[in-house]
Amino acid sequence: MEVNYGDPPLEMSGMVRLKTDPDGKLQDFGAFPPQVQEAAPPSAAFDWARLFQAAGLDQSRFQPADPQWNPPASWDARAAWTGADPQTGVKLRVEAAAWRGRPVWFSIVGPWTVASRMQPPESGQGQLASQAIVLLVFGPAVCWRGITSGRGGWTSVAR
Repeated sequence: MEVNYGDPPLEMSGMVRLKTDPDGKLQDFGAFPPQVQEAAPPSAAFDWARLFQAAGLDQSRFQPADPQWNPPASWDARAAWTGADPQTGVKLRVEAAAWRGRPVWFSIVGPWTVASRMQPPESGQGQLASQAIVLLVFGPAVCWRGITSGRGGWTSVAR
């Protein structure tokens, strides 16, 4: 069985997933908020410094920016920052969102980051090969079944 970041998908309230680098520093965090909101007074703003600390980043070295990346979960507060990785100097973007004072999303976006939810599914050589195999294996079987059951003739098989 292959380990996959998206399996299981975040689809139940309370589910959480995170991705860390080899040193255990936070790279990506997602939480699925409740489906039905209980009546409650607005919560205090979330302290983003806690997530920066978990990511091994100094928030004071990042400048506030307009959010560009949309979180996959509901939010009532969003924030973004730009700065540089303290070790490599690579420009980074940090995007975050919270719901009722609790974080629901935190992501470090680098120049290598791809907007994966916006990419169309690829139809590579492997997918074309598997479609051809299915057609070659099951096509004749379906035709044969139609002829032997009397529901089809050679004309429909030729089609």
